[in-house]
Amino acid sequence: MKTGPHIYVLNLDRHKARLENMRHQLEILGLAWERIAAVDAQQASEEELKEYTDATGPIPRMGAGARACTVGHFKIWKTFLETDAPVAFILEDDVRISERFSDFVEAAPSYSNEVDILNFNRQNSKREQKKLVVSKINPLIDSTFEGKQLLGPHYGTAGYMITRSTAERLCHRIKRTNVPIDHLLFNPNVSTFNRSSRIYQAFPAIVEPDVEKFQTSIQKENIPTSTHWWKKLARLYYETNRIPSMLTHYILGRAEIQILDFDASENY
Repeated sequence: MKTGPHIYVLNLDRHKARLENMRHQLEILGLAWERIAAVDAQQASEEELKEYTDATGPIPRMGAGARACTVGHFKIWKTFLETDAPVAFILEDDVRISERFSDFVEAAPSYSNEVDILNFNRQNSKREQKKLVVSKINPLIDSTFEGKQLLGPHYGTAGYMITRSTAERLCHRIKRTNVPIDHLLFNPNVSTFNRSSRIYQAFPAIVEPDVEKFQTSIQKENIPTSTHWWKKLARLYYETNRIPSMLTHYILGRAEIQILDFDASENY
């Protein structure tokens, strides 16, 4: 089995089928990896969740599932920082992996001085095509992928590369969050961390959630919401506050809308 960049798979103890599916895909590619036990929202205490998250923030109240998922990513970053590796690749356990993932994990670390986080996930879209607003400035051009800086939200944390300095900032300076993990990393509307970081997207995506095999429990979680008009207005603001900035970049020719496809070469 190949050694190389640190690859972590976030997996709940009760999700054994998911773990075997990930093992099968990664072993075919000959990649070494490490399982990190995810925090189970069905068993986690409020004290455990509060170590890294607040339930109430600028978007609707986080449910236990979103908070537990967020805590799991903090656990991975802390495990990564116990090594001397410059970057880590983080996978959630419900993804399809392209057969080009092995080439990707060899190529991507060479850009660790140019990015803080490189998202290589294609989160499932309600529309036929997944469209993202990206910068045309300083693209990453590689034979394996093209990387462009994200200017708008791209929800989901099914697969991303994080640098050591970024993990240190998240764990030791930011420490806690009041938004779900994908909003913290990939939503500039609500995340000051995102707006102050170099967040890139890989084209094509190398992983995507396998919705045909696995169902998510987080998105279906019943989360209490407020009916107060001012909270609805605040939510609208946080969902739209970056539109003027994105339009400005687009008009000035600094941004474009790009379709994100999944690299459909599967390894199984």
